[in-house]
Amino acid sequence: MYYINEKNLYDLWLKSIKLILEEGKIIQDDKENISEILNLYLQTDNLELASSHFEIWNNSPYINIADSQDMFDYKERVLNFNNTNQIEKITQKLQKAWYTKSATVVTVFPEYDLYKIPCLISIDFKVRNNLLNTTAFFRSQDVWKKQLNNFKLLISLIQLICNSIKVEPGYLSLLIASAHLYNSDLKSISNFIKN
Repeated sequence: MYYINEKNLYDLWLKSIKLILEEGKIIQDDKENISEILNLYLQTDNLELASSHFEIWNNSPYINIADSQDMFDYKERVLNFNNTNQIEKITQKLQKAWYTKSATVVTVFPEYDLYKIPCLISIDFKVRNNLLNTTAFFRSQDVWKKQLNNFKLLISLIQLICNSIKVEPGYLSLLIASAHLYNSDLKSISNFIKN
């Protein structure tokens, strides 16, 4: 397992990329090779993702923003899972028993996702010491194109719950079973890191 703890989300993203470049193993993924590390664990207790970081990312000539959009609408799956707002249910659960261990969101529809499983599988929320700690499990993540948008989604959900139950955000952890970079992006990544 690889572990990165950083002072902010942007640095987590950059360190993840650099780690995969240094330690990643090349494997064949469908029609393209990827550099991959297994079981990457990321953590930070600073959930601010400065707009300047998104400007750098969004305005980079090295990133095709259209490629960074997820096939799955995670917000839809979280806020309207078979007509159930999972965040609303979790909020009610946490208001009744803040110490619950079962405030967990899932994004998988087994009857629809048999052939293409979402990358983000679940998000778990725990209130401890009056802080909302969040752990997200990804079966797979294209760190270069998806991680910052994934952070953005997670922060928005954390803020929704914190506002509802009147607690502050705690740490955010991500466990990524397959953290990878597509080899077709390696030149762009290298140029981005140099600049």
